[in-house]
Amino acid sequence: MLDIVFHVEHSFPFNENNVRIWLLNSANELGHSTGELNFILQNKDSHLELNKASLNHDYYTDILTFDYRDQPHDDLVADIFINTDIVQENALQYGCSPLEELKRVMIHGVLHLSGFDDHTEEEQAAMREKENEFLSKT
Repeated sequence: MLDIVFHVEHSFPFNENNVRIWLLNSANELGHSTGELNFILQNKDSHLELNKASLNHDYYTDILTFDYRDQPHDDLVADIFINTDIVQENALQYGCSPLEELKRVMIHGVLHLSGFDDHTEEEQAAMREKENEFLSKT
């Protein structure tokens, strides 16, 4: 069974149960039925410190995904750190609700764990299409 756990270090109002069910359904559709996903919601400063310490990146991002599996087909085991300040800023910029942007970032992390990349424009377009597909099911 796949377990999804939320750790809220920085307040962000959302219905954990509804989002958990949506994420479970999405992960199952992507072929993941066992493991544990931890979603850690942080503020800008905490997220930046993690980015510096883990990746040597001295800039803000909306998400950091740490995949702890040995092989891609193993049970999902990952920590997904989300910068809720950036999520809120992006929601304003893109004209969507903070909850929709939070879900977009969450499914973005799950898509990375499922083998999707976003290094090229083609990959970015494919990932955005998949994000939209899953967001339409909420």
